[in-house]
Amino acid sequence: MKRRVLEVQLGFVPILTLLAAYALVAAVPSSLRAYYLVLAAILAVLTFAQGVLRGFAFLIAITLVFGFYLVITAWGKAGVNQPSLILSQLLLLLLLLIIWLESTHFKRVVDENKLLKERLAELERYVGGSRVLTRNELIRMAGMIAKSCERRGDPIGLLVLRLKPFEGKVSGAVLSELGSILTESVRAEFDAVGLLNSNTLVAVLQNTRHDGVSTVYRRVAEAVLQHPRLEGSKVLEQLEVEMKEFIGNAQDLVGVLEET
Repeated sequence: MKRRVLEVQLGFVPILTLLAAYALVAAVPSSLRAYYLVLAAILAVLTFAQGVLRGFAFLIAITLVFGFYLVITAWGKAGVNQPSLILSQLLLLLLLLIIWLESTHFKRVVDENKLLKERLAELERYVGGSRVLTRNELIRMAGMIAKSCERRGDPIGLLVLRLKPFEGKVSGAVLSELGSILTESVRAEFDAVGLLNSNTLVAVLQNTRHDGVSTVYRRVAEAVLQHPRLEGSKVLEQLEVEMKEFIGNAQDLVGVLEET
């Protein structure tokens, strides 16, 4: 449905453009066309850059100014064709309205595309609707964290949770719950949690030594045991846990993640 509406809207663009060209020739005196084209361009840019309402206000202002110009030009002159002036003013208004409508339409298309790109980028960052980062985003964030900690001389903790298969396969539901538990067990503002591959969750912990990584894992283990939808003890038996600490070289951390 949306695609058909868009096709109809785009189909009207050439028609509106032709009407605009006719209105320009018919309504605007030849001596003023260059100035008017500049004003029309300003109207389009203003609508596109500053918003629909500001563009519409500028449209009204141009219409009033041109209307006053026609009145002053015809004032006190005999033989003035008033119907022709009225028609000129109406055609002028039509021209401005067409330009404003086209600018509004293109602005809406651009804004929707921008929003769509942002939504896609957001979806590419996280796994499903969770706060668990995808592999590429995790490695990117880990690199940023590593460089920041390297400049400050702070340690980085790495917690790796590898879920072994249940009855020959890795449970996606269990891995999802583990991801939620892990994200709730770290500092959202400073640490990064991601899905490194189909069965491995990783937490990159800023300014954290080995004992801090152990503390985070204890939180995770306690939460798993208390989770109502998980068989806590069985899940913990299926977990392979690795804890590491990095100091100094940021590339060491990124290298480990890329090789895992």
